[in-house]
Amino acid sequence: MKIPKIAVVIAGNKLESFLKKMDRIQQEADLVELRVDSIRNLKVKDIEKIKQKAGKTAIFTCRKKSEGGYFSGTEGERIDILRKAVDLKFSFVDIELSTLRKYKIKKNKNTKLIVSYHNFKKTPHSLFLEKIVNEAYELGTDVVKIAVMVKRFEDNKNILALVLNKQPEQEIIALGMGAKGRITRVLSPLLGGYLTFSSYEKNFFPDLTSPRKLEKIYQKLRDY
Repeated sequence: MKIPKIAVVIAGNKLESFLKKMDRIQQEADLVELRVDSIRNLKVKDIEKIKQKAGKTAIFTCRKKSEGGYFSGTEGERIDILRKAVDLKFSFVDIELSTLRKYKIKKNKNTKLIVSYHNFKKTPHSLFLEKIVNEAYELGTDVVKIAVMVKRFEDNKNILALVLNKQPEQEIIALGMGAKGRITRVLSPLLGGYLTFSSYEKNFFPDLTSPRKLEKIYQKLRDY
């Protein structure tokens, strides 16, 4: 069994501490997600400093509050930051589907686009989630990310069905939120999901398992 891709999520209140975390975590992680929305008073000019530190494959994310983010500036400022990240050619830039419905963000061949959908209230019906996937591909995504709240254990079936039934050319991240959805964060990439997430940042992301614990789980499954 091949160990799935694990993106280690980095967050921090201050730019300086964020950059130091990047230095430390990128020494051990092959893939990181940069949650720059966690940085207070983030400016467009700061993105160049972050890019200079991004030595490993990095997912650039500036999440808006309505989809679980921490960005405190205006929506116009956030869009400028996302456009700057694309211009600087980060490996991946994550942009919400709801954002792309309103704003045009020009792609380039060096940056893969992750189009994301979050639902913090429930897990929608599988047909609805399939429509989300299709709309994301119509907007030019390279990878679709869907993260939804799991209220009942049965909801996990709708999430895992997305990766089990995807087309061969599609790349999908499908994960459940909440205690009852944690199993999808382990199983989804084993069943064909593009990757899963981990983090040391329990104050920001309490649902996420630490990278080492997640690696141990996969190692035990591989040795089973």
